[in-house]
Amino acid sequence: MDYHLNRKGEELGVFTLPQIRAKRRAGELDGTELLWCRGMKEWQRVDAILGEAPVPGRNRRLVLFGVTGSALLAAMLFFGVFFTVGKVRQEVRRFQETFLQISHHGDRGVELAAPLDVSPDTRAHHDMLPGNREFRLRHVVMPHAARSTEEPCHELGQRYLAAWLFHHFQGEPTGDSLTFSELGEKISHSGDCVDPVVLTARALHLTDQGEKTRLLRQAVDAFENSDHNPWVKFWAACSLAREVDDNQQRGALEARAVAWFRDGLRDGYFTEEDQPFLAEVFVHNWGRNLFRRRGSQVTAAVEAVEGDELAWLKLVLRGHYESRLAWR
Repeated sequence: MDYHLNRKGEELGVFTLPQIRAKRRAGELDGTELLWCRGMKEWQRVDAILGEAPVPGRNRRLVLFGVTGSALLAAMLFFGVFFTVGKVRQEVRRFQETFLQISHHGDRGVELAAPLDVSPDTRAHHDMLPGNREFRLRHVVMPHAARSTEEPCHELGQRYLAAWLFHHFQGEPTGDSLTFSELGEKISHSGDCVDPVVLTARALHLTDQGEKTRLLRQAVDAFENSDHNPWVKFWAACSLAREVDDNQQRGALEARAVAWFRDGLRDGYFTEEDQPFLAEVFVHNWGRNLFRRRGSQVTAAVEAVEGDELAWLKLVLRGHYESRLAWR
């Protein structure tokens, strides 16, 4: 049976249960991702589905190895870990020493005055992960709630966005009588729900590729010349660019997405507390493909912001961009 795999609103593809289990064991999934297949009423977490499934062949393999095999394996693991840890430490030291010797100027980068701290307690490792819920609350849910209640489907759209936020990022339960999936169905069957923010959130949770693309196109067109904030505009355009196969269409959508992102930077819309999530989007998440093709434009737009408010984001994106250039 094929399962649709979704992480924080991003469709990762269709996989069989053994493939999903293999990805979970390999550490590619953390278990909080969502799965859906035909016949399921709503999406469920990966660990909830895999938790009841037995691990095939484990007992047979342990018996086959026996005591001698286990001892040999333990010895191999010990020396492997010892060697790997030593190599990692050596590479980290070499990496830090190299950066101490590098001084970029102008539009090529920044000067580092101290070794890079890459411990698990640093901001680059620790602070980029949390904040997803708060970011979406500030830039998606709350701005929609502040819009005119006379707009078509405003109340249903607000209920859906609140359920969407809880469904993906937890927090306080909405207390709604309908589930997230049921609210989504009402959105889909309502002819007057044309708010582009709601359409974007709904589209990214659909498994029907044609309907997803149609809603995203409708949202991007509606955002044009609207007074919605630049983040939701960028979100919709970048998401649609990921769905189209035509290179010319994708290029036009990515150019529009970068322009909307640049507008937000120029207007001072993004703040210091937004930096970890923005970096995560471009480096690891659904904006990484856009950054791969337009990293110079995105980096230049961020570096054009005056002052030190986005200094950390400037460092991260410049470093990621330069690293990609070096490995071409």
